[in-house]
Amino acid sequence: MDVVASDVVASDAVADSNVRELEGGLAPVTLDRAIDLDPCPDESCTGGRDAQIHGAAAFDGLGVWVVYSATRNASRLFDVLATRIGLDGQVLVPPVVLNTSAGNSIDPDLAIDESGNVLVAWTTDDGNGGDSNLQIHYRTMSREGSIGGRSDSTLRSRAMGMPLTRNHAVQSVAAGPSGFVIAGIRAIPEAMSFQAFAQQLPANGDPTEDAVSALEATTSQGPSSATVASMNRLRFAFERGDTNPNVLIAGTGLVTPANAAPMGASPFIAADSQATLLAFTEGGYVRVSNVSEPTRVNVLGRIGTTGTNHAPRLAMDRAGGAGLVFFRLISGSRNQVWAARIRPPGAVTAVTSTRMLLGAPGAPAYAPGITHIAGDIFFVLWSEGSNSPHFRLRGRFIELSSR
Repeated sequence: MDVVASDVVASDAVADSNVRELEGGLAPVTLDRAIDLDPCPDESCTGGRDAQIHGAAAFDGLGVWVVYSATRNASRLFDVLATRIGLDGQVLVPPVVLNTSAGNSIDPDLAIDESGNVLVAWTTDDGNGGDSNLQIHYRTMSREGSIGGRSDSTLRSRAMGMPLTRNHAVQSVAAGPSGFVIAGIRAIPEAMSFQAFAQQLPANGDPTEDAVSALEATTSQGPSSATVASMNRLRFAFERGDTNPNVLIAGTGLVTPANAAPMGASPFIAADSQATLLAFTEGGYVRVSNVSEPTRVNVLGRIGTTGTNHAPRLAMDRAGGAGLVFFRLISGSRNQVWAARIRPPGAVTAVTSTRMLLGAPGAPAYAPGITHIAGDIFFVLWSEGSNSPHFRLRGRFIELSSR
């Protein structure tokens, strides 16, 4: 077990030992130092943004974009914010509010396409109740931080050629060669409970094709996660069932969904040109499987030999492997933060470099985030703080050796 040393840098020598030179023209990266992504003036965040939760991150080739929810000036309403930092942890784009629609804006996720365009999507609750108070909103940003449009847009996922207006909630965003994919859950007239979906969103304009889904009128679905694999194939993983759930995979070329985890829950799917990997929980463990061929699932590893491990998030390394960040329950809603390296399918040892990043008092139960930088370098983030609602979003560049 590799436990990260104190965040306090005692000398220039220590600071220098945390700096890694990267190939490909990238700036040096500073490792294992806590980054306060949205500093507060005091413990109660008077005059600042409080309750910083729901963080997600993505690397755009030069800097790291981070999106999250937070309240402002003692307000009880959440905004969605985006910020961008360099590999030295310095702010490149200060936090900016993205939402314009009234209500609570929560659970953002983001993806970055090959041109560096950023799409951020989140769920807004307008507070009116009924069957359409929850809606997915989204906005685009450039690498420099300019925001597209004067206001956020509403995603109308499609079914049987028609846009749906009932409740929607976002759970993941992915990028592909021809646009983005937003995955989540939605309410539809034909079902008694929420159904999972993945809606392809063209780079410019509204959806024109039906969302990928697997309607089950009497069975609940969600959480869900989507990715775009090699040859522009959509892969969409979702949890089905209220008790003893399992994880199914739908998408391009799959006539019927493949059963990827007969006893799994909380799936997160990710892909690069080499492989498609799926992380999920099973009992108190986190499992990672190679689902490059969804009908022939190959379990790579089981992580977490003690306690209750949950909330897994993957970041592919562009070589068929990945970094994994997950929680290990301490008690109540408090969690340790752990990371592990997932080696490419076919490696003799699939899981290496398992390490604890945060111990007691732990992180609140808002899922962590991870994105790949280069080689064995990843950026991770989570919320921190022992007194609700005074949670702060923390980031850290780490090295997870694949050897």
